[in-house]
Amino acid sequence: MKKRLIFILAASVILTFQSNAQLLWKISGNGLEKPSYLFGTHHVAPIHICDSIAGFNEAFNSCKQLYGELELDDIQAVSKEIAKYTLLPQDSLLDKLYTPEEYKLIDEVVKKNMGVSADQLKMLKPVTISTQLSVIISMQAFNDFNPTLPLDAFLQKKAKEQGMSVKGFETSLFQAQILFGEPLPQQASALLKTIKHFDKMKPFIIEMCDVYMKQDLDSIFKLMQDPELSFTPEEMNRLVNNRNHNWSQQLKDILPQQPTFIVVGGGHLPGSNGLIELLRKQGFTVTPVE
Repeated sequence: MKKRLIFILAASVILTFQSNAQLLWKISGNGLEKPSYLFGTHHVAPIHICDSIAGFNEAFNSCKQLYGELELDDIQAVSKEIAKYTLLPQDSLLDKLYTPEEYKLIDEVVKKNMGVSADQLKMLKPVTISTQLSVIISMQAFNDFNPTLPLDAFLQKKAKEQGMSVKGFETSLFQAQILFGEPLPQQASALLKTIKHFDKMKPFIIEMCDVYMKQDLDSIFKLMQDPELSFTPEEMNRLVNNRNHNWSQQLKDILPQQPTFIVVGGGHLPGSNGLIELLRKQGFTVTPVE
């Protein structure tokens, strides 16, 4: 489940103490004729978060294109191929990956939080179950979340309605490989750890959701440093850092073309390998919108 925390916002180490409530950043300088904007999203947050962000509509309306982690229409186009990445091989179903005692623990947590038995999900990869558990908890924390129109989808829909082009840094198949392609032994171990520490993991995710809605970046960054419940170094590189570097290289060519509104999971913004600092290293000026 901790792997899914990629969708949670954090703050830049350097700017945390300058602005402790900031999700929207202005990108200017380095020869840009007009500014672009970087928005840290939470993929399960309600869309009304945008109304509480100073300057959001003005920034959005000033842009000519939107870039997200992926173009969401691409998911529908290859949904069957994506589904394959979430499933286990027939000879390695979920109950074969654990001892009877471990499987019983998984079954108890899954029944309580998802309303189904582990047997009903045993064709799914462990990371798929972790993802679903995390999303369900986040949806409970965001009690006004609309599952038919997530925040990212809302912004892409709005952009298209305004005549903006919508593009993605990655394809949905590439993202499926990144999120669900970890070797099964590691996935099995991670899910079991989540299950055994679920009494800590559930309030941890709820608190992450709460501080996101408060735009409290100081608290979010502090939570992301939790040695037990946050990322391992390998996970951070695979799920966050490597992708940030790839996106920043794309943005070096994208930003000079026309004003761009960038929508990515907030966890991609902070730190020395976050998009804010990577863009600054390329010569751009990145400042919080006030």
